[in-house]
This record gives sequence, structure tokens and C-alpha cells, in this order.
Amino acid sequence: MFAIEERDATRDRLLEMAKADGRVVGAAAVGSLSVRSGDRWSDLDLTFAVSDEVEVDQVLTDWTRQLVTDLDAVVLFDLPSGHSIYRVFLLPRCLQVDLSFTPAAWFGPRGPRFRLLFGRAGEVSPPDPPDPRELFGWAVVYARAARGTSRGDDGGRQSTASTASEIGPWPWHASGATSRVPMAAATMIFRRPFWIPCGVRWCRR
Repeated sequence: MFAIEERDATRDRLLEMAKADGRVVGAAAVGSLSVRSGDRWSDLDLTFAVSDEVEVDQVLTDWTRQLVTDLDAVVLFDLPSGHSIYRVFLLPRCLQVDLSFTPAAWFGPRGPRFRLLFGRAGEVSPPDPPDPRELFGWAVVYARAARGTSRGDDGGRQSTASTASEIGPWPWHASGATSRVPMAAATMIFRRPFWIPCGVRWCRR
């Protein structure tokens, strides 16, 4: 399992990449770490504004190549939402990194969990709910969240549902119809024996 220091170092490295990339004109922390310090189970959620003169797809492609090469990242799935594209990465030792890229004209908070790090942000409306058919990627994400059922900052026991609700920058919750398919997929896929040694090896790297 990753250490908090590793997650912080990864965050700092990604922000350095953003500031060095002239196509990126803004950045914000989203998700749970935007409003509190988090714990050892909190993943890393960052969103970036891309200059309106640049194709978001090209920036995402270049960043993905660099994360795969430099950080040994694996792409789990993409989630287009309005003008934004979310890409979920899994790094060694089960560090989940959720990055989103949005044209600068549409860059801004989609909920209360948004902390601007540099650049400017406007006002945008919330995105539509996701398509739950991305079963494999969702299975990995929710299974990881379920593994995070542990003692919280207050010393109490966190439920799987409350842990899963902190996943990523998306503005929906782990309860309700949108989560039943991914959670069922997680149960179905990760009970299979061949996933167990694979997942253990990856999360212990």
C-alpha cells in the first residue's frame, strides 16, 4: 500500500508538470483532499485547465505517455463528462490518480470539493451521471475503495459505502442506482482466484 508521503510527492510532481506545460493554464485539487488532509486511503484527484487553442485529447495523450513511462502508471478507464475528460490511473502500491482536463473556458468547480491551485476558474454546471458500463475500470476502483475499509481519522470504523463515496472528483455518491452495477462487477470479478495474486503483486510493488 502506498504511503502518504508517496502520494504527496506524486501530487507535487504532477503540479510541476502542469506548470512546465505551457498548454496547461490552471489546476485545482478536487475530491476529498481538496477539503481535508485525507488519510492513507485517500486517492489523488487533480483537474487541469487546457488553453482553448489546444486540443484536450493531445494534452491527455502526452501526459498519459509520461505517466506510464515515468511513474509506471496503468490506465483504468476514461470518463468524458461535458467538456471534460477524466482519466483514472493506477500506480504501483495501489495509488489511484484521477486526472481531468477541461478547456479553460469551461474550467471551474462542479461541486463544493474544488480548491484552485493556480490559474483562474469560472462557474460551470454539474456534469451528467456516468455510463456504468465501464465495468472493469469501475470494478478496480470500487474494489480498491472496499479494501480501504479501515479506521478513519477519528478512530472509528469507516464503512465501505462511505469510503467508496470519496472516489475521484465525480459529484455522485456510492449509494443508489449508479453504483449498483459497478459494485456488482467488483464482487463478480475480484472473487475470481486469478485476480488475487495479480492484485497483490501490483499493490505491493
